[in-house]
Order: sequence, then C-alpha cells, then structure tokens
Amino acid sequence: TLASIGLPGLSGFVGEFLILLGAFRAAPVFAILAALGVVLGAVYMLWMVQRVFFGPLTREENRSLGDLCPREWLLLLPLAALMLWIGLYPRPFLGRIEGSVAALLASARPGAAAPVPAAALMGHPEALAPAPGALPAASPSTPSRGE
Repeated sequence: TLASIGLPGLSGFVGEFLILLGAFRAAPVFAILAALGVVLGAVYMLWMVQRVFFGPLTREENRSLGDLCPREWLLLLPLAALMLWIGLYPRPFLGRIEGSVAALLASARPGAAAPVPAAALMGHPEALAPAPGALPAASPSTPSRGE
C-alpha cells in the first residue's frame, strides 16, 4: 500500500515521479491535475489502511487471527526487498527499458527531439553521454537510401 501511494524510497515513487516529470515537460496543466490525482489517491489509500489495520473489529471471529507465520515472512521479505531496491536504486531497471522507450517516443513523434534519459533526469548527467561504441546519431541533412 505504501508503494502504491508513491512513498519516497519505494518502487511506486520512481514511476510516479518520472511520469509526472515527463507530463510536466509536455503539458504542465495536465501534470498538475495528475499530481492532484496522486495526492487524492494517497489520501484515500491512507484512509483505507487506517480503517482496515487500525479500525475496530467488526467480526468476532477475526479476534483469534495471529500474526504472520515464518512461511509468510519468507514470501514477504523478498518482495519488500525488491520494492526497496527499485525505489532506492532504479537505474538497472530504467537502463533496461531506455532503448525501447526511446524507440517508442521516436515512432510516436517523428521529427521530435530525442528524449532525455531517465537517469539524467534523476541527477546522473553522465547518462547524457553516448555509450562507448555507440553509433553517432544521423544528422537531418543525411540523405536516405531512396533519395
């Protein structure tokens, strides 16, 4: 639930932050509306957590429920670790999708400027440098095969 509301340091925050940052660069008004939706969603989720986990018991049979057993902890801990890893160090995950996202954006908006890598948006300006062995970008004056 805390990752769903975009709590900093957890996996949901990275996604929400990058989406809102990209939306703000493209359409600031819609980004502000989206940010308002994120805040309202967080308020609703926290209200739900308060009622479910800290509210009064409504059924007597729930009084005898115990805490997590060792098997449940064994299943929960790797998921929690993955949530923290993605939230604190998203670079390996973002790097794997960078090429696909660039190709998608290039096909969606022909002639538009190349997108800024996500790592550069997150405070890693070295991500703007071309990768070693990368091919140089074609200049607009380069004729295509058919010309």
